[in-house]
Amino acid sequence: MSRYTDLSTNHVHHPHLPKAPMKPQQESAVHRPAFESAGQAVHSWEAYYAPELTWYRHLRNVLHHLPMFRALRKLRPGRVLEVGAGSGSHSIFVSYFCPHVVSIDFSRPLIERCVHHNQKLRGRAHFLAMDAFQLAFPDRAFDVVFSQGFFEHFSDEEISRLLAEQSRVARRVVLSVPNRSYAVRDFGDERLLSREAWEELLGRLGYRLRVSRDYAPARARFWRGGRDMYLAVLERAACKEVLSAVRSA
Repeated sequence: MSRYTDLSTNHVHHPHLPKAPMKPQQESAVHRPAFESAGQAVHSWEAYYAPELTWYRHLRNVLHHLPMFRALRKLRPGRVLEVGAGSGSHSIFVSYFCPHVVSIDFSRPLIERCVHHNQKLRGRAHFLAMDAFQLAFPDRAFDVVFSQGFFEHFSDEEISRLLAEQSRVARRVVLSVPNRSYAVRDFGDERLLSREAWEELLGRLGYRLRVSRDYAPARARFWRGGRDMYLAVLERAACKEVLSAVRSA
């Protein structure tokens, strides 16, 4: 049985966790353009998540995306993977009620900050530097994969590849993205699509939607009142459903 050491605990991991992934600085040339074409320079993400994650910011993040966490909780997962760790806040919160949480990000400096936040905020999540296009996990290693503010930075082709990997390692995928009503573009490359556009795209890529709705972040209810986030819970559709969707298109 293979074992490895990660940044979260500096302890030898459970043998059912994956082998150590490749370092971000050594990613293949095939996958590098996917991040550069989306305009996601690593230093820009590091600057975005540079502020210390205090308890106030942590709780604000949770309240901001409470509908997403409720959707996760309803699935009653035992093993959860987050793609796009950011500050680590989301996975830290999920680790309060889920026994096994892993969160990945392309940037090793961000992962190191997540480890610090995890310890400070008493989380139980494990953080790994990994390429989202090449998840170093076996098939069905998790019950659910989730992300927030991730998919809107990618093209249709990239989204297809990312979802293929996520649906390989987990049966269900939960995603939250800003929709067309979102007021700003934090990096300038966001694709702000409507709920209908996301439904069409995800259906065309071969996924069945169990949940598809817009929701209002907590702060929007007080300051703007708009439902400017889109939430989807999806799983890979059966071959018959995919063929039916193609024929009706």
